Amino acid sequence: MLDYLEQLRKKPLTYRKRVLLFTTTIITAVIFVIWFSTFDSNINVSETDSAALEKQLRPIDEIKTNVVSFIDSVKKMSADIFGGGATTSSSLPVN
Repeated sequence: MLDYLEQLRKKPLTYRKRVLLFTTTIITAVIFVIWFSTFDSNINVSETDSAALEKQLRPIDEIKTNVVSFIDSVKKMSADIFGGGATTSSSLPVN
């Protein structure tokens, strides 16, 4: 391998670029094939898989619940900090 690299260093720049392009294309293709082969080939969802699909969707509901509770806690903290109702009104109080 080292001998090949030494011979490659002696070649013109255009030839070395072609070898580089070919090598990187082959490596990228191999990585893509490995990545693509990890996908499940059965993407169709049938009625019997609805229970499994429901289990997959539960994390989304948990995230939604967490976001809602976070917003509620921020509203509560802002009410505590600003002494009363935190409003979203754009009107300023008149002194």
